[in-house]
Order: sequence, then structure tokens, then C-alpha cells
Amino acid sequence: MGRVIQVRLYGRTDSDRDALSSRFEELASTRQWRDEPPWLAHAASKDLFAMEFFRHASLESDRTHPEWGPLSAAGFVRIIGDEMDALALLFILRDVS
Repeated sequence: MGRVIQVRLYGRTDSDRDALSSRFEELASTRQWRDEPPWLAHAASKDLFAMEFFRHASLESDRTHPEWGPLSAAGFVRIIGDEMDALALLFILRDVS
């Protein structure tokens, strides 16, 4: 059974966005994922799906957790029977946070 892990990052400034995205993509590309590699969307995303995903995540975050401040980036990864993917995502997020 597949599961989805959603990722939301807070507290990063717009000036950090490029470095955050680059480091996340660099770390995610270092291993082979069972499904698609994880990705992050942010306010300056160019891909239509990423733009809409971030917009909806940001609206939902503002509605449910306004005390956390503005959403910096959001994404998800589908885990298909391999908990190592979830563990690798944890370490990637630790590095970029």
C-alpha cells in the first residue's frame, strides 16, 4: 500500500528560496526513489502543478495555522512499500531546515 508524506516548510525568506530549492533537489537526486523523487513548490514555482499545489497549501496553512507565519515551500513524496524513502526524506528535510 502506498502512502503520501506531505512536506511544509516555514520560516524561510524569499532570498533563501533558490538555495533551499537547489539543496533539496541536490540531496533528492543522490538516491534512487521507489516512485518519483520528492519535490518542493514555492511562491516562484514555474510549473503549473507546483504553482497550484503551493497556492492551495498556502491558503490551507493560513486558515488552519496562522500563528506559524507564511508558508515557505511545500511538496510531497509517495512512499511505495519502502520505509527507506521516508527516512531519506527525513534526513533531506533536516539538512535544508
